[in-house]
Amino acid sequence: MVEAIVAGAVHLPDAPPSLGALLAWNPQPVPVLPTVGLVTALLYCWGVWRVRATGRAWPWWRAASFLAGSAVLGRLDHRDVVRDPLAP
Repeated sequence: MVEAIVAGAVHLPDAPPSLGALLAWNPQPVPVLPTVGLVTALLYCWGVWRVRATGRAWPWWRAASFLAGSAVLGRLDHRDVVRDPLAP
């Protein structure tokens, strides 16, 4: 029996893929926290635009603070959230 070659975290198959494997639906995982950060930033900007379109004022520092928090969420990934505190 031939064992599959593994190089680091990448699995290298020992046979070429079939036509069915090439055409199969295989979506990649979407990082949740960066997606949440992007969606909340877009929704917030849309809300600020709607408030300003009515003629009401919206403090710039409030929008900047929220967008900074969304940027932090956008920077996070699973390695930052689930980090072992005892790891070097």
